[in-house]
Amino acid sequence: MYLIVRELAAYEMRWPLIIIGVFMKNSKLLTLLEHLNSKELERLDLYLQSPFFIEEKNKELHKRAYKLFIYIIDGMNDLKVLEKKEVYTHIYPKEIFKAVKINQLMAYLVKKIEQFIVYKLQSNGSYYNDIHQKQLLLSFYIENKINRWYEAQKRDIDRFQTQINLRDNFFYLYQFLIECNHAKLVTLQSHRKEDRSLKNMLHSLDVFYVLSLLEIACLLKTSFTFDSEDFLLLKDKINSILKLCNVSVSSVDVYKYALELLEGAGNDKMYVVYRDSLMQYYNYFTKGEARNLFTHALTYCINQLNKRRDEYYEECWNLYYSGIEKEILYIDGKLMPSDLKNITTISLRLKKYEWAEEFLQQHKHRIQSTNSKEVYSFNLANVYFHQQNYSAVHQILASLKCKDVYYDLAMRRLEIKVFYEQEEIELLYAKINAYRIFVRRNRNIDKDSKLMNNNFLSLVNKLIKIIPRDKKQINSLGKELQTIAKLAERKWIIAKLEELKK
Repeated sequence: MYLIVRELAAYEMRWPLIIIGVFMKNSKLLTLLEHLNSKELERLDLYLQSPFFIEEKNKELHKRAYKLFIYIIDGMNDLKVLEKKEVYTHIYPKEIFKAVKINQLMAYLVKKIEQFIVYKLQSNGSYYNDIHQKQLLLSFYIENKINRWYEAQKRDIDRFQTQINLRDNFFYLYQFLIECNHAKLVTLQSHRKEDRSLKNMLHSLDVFYVLSLLEIACLLKTSFTFDSEDFLLLKDKINSILKLCNVSVSSVDVYKYALELLEGAGNDKMYVVYRDSLMQYYNYFTKGEARNLFTHALTYCINQLNKRRDEYYEECWNLYYSGIEKEILYIDGKLMPSDLKNITTISLRLKKYEWAEEFLQQHKHRIQSTNSKEVYSFNLANVYFHQQNYSAVHQILASLKCKDVYYDLAMRRLEIKVFYEQEEIELLYAKINAYRIFVRRNRNIDKDSKLMNNNFLSLVNKLIKIIPRDKKQINSLGKELQTIAKLAERKWIIAKLEELKK
């Protein structure tokens, strides 16, 4: 069995294509196994074999479930199609087929796999897992009145808490729980009196509560629709806690500034205060939380760019650069396609061509997407376009077939722009007509995108026909451009129109 699991590495990329019987296809069991790599499957194998994790009353069921696990793994390895009755016959060779029994077996195996996943996550050495385990030990020492080891464990936790950077809401929750345990011990020891525990306990609880509410308020502003009265109630609760408890914590300040910015009342000064505070205290939060907070600053910058405040290009680039340098923007070591595109686009706007190309090369295999090749190729082609290396653009476009229709549209627009720049008029007309047919016939393109792309094609068609420095034609197209709300490549078309004036 160990050999089978170890050999899975060679089949990891093919695993999602395997169909394991109609009854297992899209099942929870198959989905869970599908998301475990070969090393995790090997650990799961050991976990399932361990007597420690087998309940006495379920020994026979466990034995059958383990047999099912091996059979599925074996099926993955030699690419069998495992049919429902075939699996049942293998597990219960002397019995008549019963769907209830195989479903019960699958449910039990799912339960064991979920327990393994939890066990694995609890053993990953993160701050939360470490402090949680220390807390459990602390509770054990208190309940059993082992005061000597309690004191040692308490000192260990205090030291552990001071050595880490995190100061998010859960940090303060654990601080509160530590003080609760300490208060229990003081209560058990009648000769011992302290007021320190209560003060620290209440402060930690206040900070945890207000940080949690501030996080919820920011999430409401960015990700959810909400009732305005409910939001005002939430804001009142936050303000009353801050006023009554006099909470003065850097983590709270970061969230307060973020909420002000998100509510729309924030101005440039507020943005600078928030940005500087975030840059100073970003490591007080988990990576996911820091990324969300960082996104609020980026959103403000991008909103300013949409208002044509070009001075924010440099600010936005600096922010993105910091996010990369501090590893804030990454999810599991990879960048989202939208971040990659924004960084590339802003770099090109600031004429940082060499930096943009080097950045893309460094992140070629660090893109959080199923179509990472398309994402990388499109952005690289865009860099070459701005460098006027049109032959390199053509080379990329000729070698790439896009699975994502919107990257396909972007690539086609880029190709049209290249032919326009090269003054290849006949080829340009042919590409415009082909693009128009593609947009019309493709049912996967939404109405707004169709309108934006058709307007782009119409304006390019008119640009070609304008005689340079013909004020009447140029002004006419300029006025038409102002009336079109939905348009792809607007900035490029405006730039081309300006060039025709010279």
